[in-house]
Amino acid sequence: MKYSVCLLSILVLSYVDKKDFIDGDEVKDICDVRRMSAIDDTRDVTASLTMPFILPFIYLVVRRKLRSSTLNVALFLLIAFWLWRFFIRFAMC
Repeated sequence: MKYSVCLLSILVLSYVDKKDFIDGDEVKDICDVRRMSAIDDTRDVTASLTMPFILPFIYLVVRRKLRSSTLNVALFLLIAFWLWRFFIRFAMC
């Protein structure tokens, strides 16, 4: 339950509202959207808003001393998803 709430909050807060401009002809990807329109970049605020949702998972994994492979994989995937939605997909532009 908490994992799905965390994923949902990351999805909602990392949504780029100008994504509908991608038509495949003139605007091909998210990088073109960022170049062609003036998007207010709020990733620093929204990324810090979603970080408190990830911290309990980090605490749980450390508390169990990294013994649970399921929790380790879930935490790794959650952090990778968070990094992708807020930073990596824009760094590749």
